[in-house]
This record gives sequence, C-alpha cells and structure tokens, in this order.
Amino acid sequence: MENNEEVPPPEDAAGTTTPPEPVTPTLAQLDEERAAADDTRTRLLDVVKDFDRAICAAQAGRAAAVDDVRRWTESTAETGLPDHARGPRTYVEWSPRKAAHEGLVAELACLLTLPENTARNLICHSELLQHRLPATRDALHRGDISYRHAEIMIENALALPDEAWTVFEQKALTGSETLTVPQFRKKAVKVREISHPESIAVRHKRALADRCFFVSPGRDGMGYLEMTLSNEDASAISDRVEAMAKNLNSVDEPRTLAQLRTDAVVDLLLHGVTDTGLGAGVRANVYVTVPVLTLMGQSEQPGTLEGFGPIDPETARQLAGTATSFTRILVHPETGAVLSFGRTKYQVPKELKKWLELRDGVSTGSTSETVPRLQPPRRALRHRPHRRLGTRRRNRLQ
Repeated sequence: MENNEEVPPPEDAAGTTTPPEPVTPTLAQLDEERAAADDTRTRLLDVVKDFDRAICAAQAGRAAAVDDVRRWTESTAETGLPDHARGPRTYVEWSPRKAAHEGLVAELACLLTLPENTARNLICHSELLQHRLPATRDALHRGDISYRHAEIMIENALALPDEAWTVFEQKALTGSETLTVPQFRKKAVKVREISHPESIAVRHKRALADRCFFVSPGRDGMGYLEMTLSNEDASAISDRVEAMAKNLNSVDEPRTLAQLRTDAVVDLLLHGVTDTGLGAGVRANVYVTVPVLTLMGQSEQPGTLEGFGPIDPETARQLAGTATSFTRILVHPETGAVLSFGRTKYQVPKELKKWLELRDGVSTGSTSETVPRLQPPRRALRHRPHRRLGTRRRNRLQ
C-alpha cells in the first residue's frame, strides 16, 4: 500500500542544522557591564569603609567611656588599704586615690580580658585623647585615622613638653588621612623634632643612657634578640650585615637573604667573622645629611641619618669628620626630590678635617667609610656618599 503522506525534509524534521550566529556585544554593552561591576565593587568597598569608620568611632567612644569611669573613680575615692593591713609596714600604704585607680585597672583588665599593663595604658591614652589631644580624638571619631595612628600621636606627644603639644598635634594631623601607619610614624617623628624646644643633643645624651640589650624566648624553640642603641650604630650594623649577606648570596646558596642576614649576625657575635672568614676588615657605610652651617659649627640644626631620622648635630659633625669623600646630588629646593645623581666623588677638604681635629682634639684620619651628605641651606645641592647601586635604583636615579 502506497503511503501518500508527505515526508518532511530532514532539515525540517530535525530542525535547522545551521547554528545561530553568535551575538557580538557592542562597546556600549561592554561599558555598561563594566560600569555595573565597578558599581558593585564600589558599594562593597563602601560597606568595608563604613564598618572601619564605625570601629574607629567606637574606639573613640570607648576612650570617652573609660575616661568617664576614671574621673568618677578618682572623684569618689575614699578608702585606701583595709584597716587590718595597717599593722607592720611591710609594704607601702596606698592613698585612697591610688587604691581606687589600681582597683579600676584590675576591674577593667578583667572586664576586657586584657593584661593589667594594657588596661593601664588604655586608661592613660583615653585621658590624653579626651583632654590633651582633642583634634586626634575628633579625627579618630570621624574615621579619618585609626586607633594605631592615635597611639603613635600619643607616643610622640609624650616626649614633648606641655606647651608644644598643640602645635605638634596640628602639624602632625595635617594630611594624615591618606598616610599609612608607618608613613604617619615617620612624619610624626619629624614633626616632633621640629616642635621640641630642647636641643636634640641634650635629648640624645639623655636617651643614650637608656641603651639596653635583652633576649626573650619565642615559639618553636626560637628566641628574640633586641637592642636599643644610637641611630648611627644601628645604621652601621645594618649596612655591614646587609653587605655580608649579599656577598654570601651566591647562585648555589639555598638560604634566603633574610636567613643569611640572621646567620651573619650570629657568626659575628659568636666568632667575630663568618665560617668562611667573611667579615674581617668589613667596614660599614653610614649615610647622613648634614646642613652646611651645622657642619661648620654655626648652627645646631640636626642632621638626618638615612633610614632612621634626625641625629644630634654633634654626631653629624663627627660622622662628617671621618668621611673620605662626597658625592654630589642635585635635589629640588622645595620637595627635596632627587633631580641628578653625580658620578664624580669629591675628596673632603683638608681644611675641614683639620678644623674638626682642632675642635674635637682627635684625629679624623680614620679610614672609616662613614660618609655624609651635605645640604647647603641656600642652594639645591646635596653631597651624598658613594655606594654600589642596584640596577633598579640606578635606573630610578637616571
């Protein structure tokens, strides 16, 4: 029997065999997608920033609350040690105010699960923020700075006399909203030096008496070795260790540069030199900027030790007196940015060395590689010590 029904063509039965042409998004569509993605990212980042500002505001509020309880405790303090403890004077009797304060420290430490010294610092910082550093407190409340910034402000302000606090706070906070904690610390140190009415030479001499050395245990059988010493000694030690570590850092050396630095320090302290003899006769380089008038003894403006900060003028002149040569650097007169790095070394004038010998009563004929940078007060010209530059630094200077 013949089938008269029409059989559809294969392409009609199975559908079209030709795939649809891909739709190419237009540039306008791509821009819209990018804008939508950027808007989403911006909104999410705004949420993070809002929470960060809320944290800062809460920390400022906590400081106000801690100071309120401190003032209430001091105003209502009536008792010292209990009566039964006032027999034989085996310990110092507290005044009512002292007893109330120590009780608040202990209670606050338990409440916030903090060590007592941390709680004591929190009370002190809260008082300073509320009554001595109001601009810092307001910036923290707005979220312009973090609590770590506020701690740095307090740390540096405590090193100043009372009459210098206002000027210091105003200058240090200017533009601080965009500074990281390390950047703000560096700025605060510089502003503190400018704001301090006392000579840096006097302060350095007093601080030098507090130099110390101690060791503390760490985790996993490790330990911490710490020293507090003068900037020039710290800079010289760092330069010598860095030079030794880089000399040991060969292609076949499995240790990292950080491990090489540590091993070099251990070898120097235990044996005087490394196992290969490296370190014998190695001298350190110290880079210091010295204003010309300070160098000539006509000014007490502090010098600047590269990587560390201000040093007293007497130390700066002493370092300059042992320099063997200078390298000229041309800098911008306002910003201090390096414009040109000189390739020629200039010998230290004999007259300058002789003048330093007569003034200090010592010979400056040392072969130390300690070399100063000179910063004339009226010309954009600095002298900087020669040192071996890496490729990246040479390219940047050029």
